[in-house]
Amino acid sequence: MSSSNPAVFKANVKALSDLLQEQSLSKSYGAADSGAVDTLKACAGFAKFYPKDMPQERKLLDALVNFSLTGKPPAVAKHAVSILMYSANRKVMYASDLLRACVKNFKFGEEHFLTKLACLSQLVLLAPDQCEDESKTITTIAKGVLFKVRNPATEEDQESLKEWVDDELLDDECKAKLLALRILVNRLRANAGTGAGTTLESVMTLLIKLVNNEGELFPEKNTPFVTRAFSPSGNLR
Repeated sequence: MSSSNPAVFKANVKALSDLLQEQSLSKSYGAADSGAVDTLKACAGFAKFYPKDMPQERKLLDALVNFSLTGKPPAVAKHAVSILMYSANRKVMYASDLLRACVKNFKFGEEHFLTKLACLSQLVLLAPDQCEDESKTITTIAKGVLFKVRNPATEEDQESLKEWVDDELLDDECKAKLLALRILVNRLRANAGTGAGTTLESVMTLLIKLVNNEGELFPEKNTPFVTRAFSPSGNLR
């Protein structure tokens, strides 16, 4: 409904924003349950078309920053960043602050690292100008996630050849690689028609390699099948 007819939320956007403030404080570190994903998604759809009608209370903006950097599941970061970039009066400041928090001393496996990747994936799409100065760092982070197998496939895994695994059962490495791919692709989307040149060529080469090799990037062929199944050759969403 928020995508096809966002105007219906005009009468309820204040209530939704109050709900977000409550949800952001519901658990330690501002973590949210899956219900916050739906609330944020609805508000993001509304903010995209009616940015001036989105509330600007400081508590709401702080809650959105909290979701962007520490929210759970990571999907909340995508929608929280969207709301800020569509509607915040000081969106440039928020983009710069979020970017700095995501890239500074980023470490795979640290607390909230998946949320930071999700935040970056949306920032490069909606705030490309603010991300430009850190473009090399962002690319290094994304490729650092992609070009290493931290949990190599076992013979048992390769023999089972599971065709599908519920999203909730994916391990953090697989989730991280999906987000890393989204970072690279969203950078291209944001810079479409601007002559991305080398960036376009390198990312397309990577995607084609993933498709041709059925999700495998390494000559050792030690990527777990479940991770390969969620590559562009399977069901990257």
